[in-house]
Amino acid sequence: MTIDYRQRWVQDLPPPGGYEPLPFGRQTPKMVSGYKIFAGVGLVISIGTYLFINQRLQDLRNEEEERRRLTKILPIIQAENDIMFLGSAHENVYHTRWMPPSIDRCGAFKIIPQSWVAEKKQHHGGHH
Repeated sequence: MTIDYRQRWVQDLPPPGGYEPLPFGRQTPKMVSGYKIFAGVGLVISIGTYLFINQRLQDLRNEEEERRRLTKILPIIQAENDIMFLGSAHENVYHTRWMPPSIDRCGAFKIIPQSWVAEKKQHHGGHH
């Protein structure tokens, strides 16, 4: 596409009557009074405190109920546990000062070699 320089050039001009005047004065936002802010903060704090105290009282009631329930059932559970322990073939695990970790090989106990654990069991197992 070629430009035809022989065409008539038209300059953009302002509209008839000119542009509207620009508002360049300082325009501050409407301010909320300090009393309203203070009342709003007080309202939020009051509602939060009410909800917190209500929840805490409910938790205390639930804990008291749980404590009463457990004191009634705990002797039965303890007796069943004792019967199961005495009925099972258990060995005294306190025959040595060193005990291998009783958990599966996870966490930091992964670094302990199994051969070392077996050697310690064999070495300390025959003392008592």
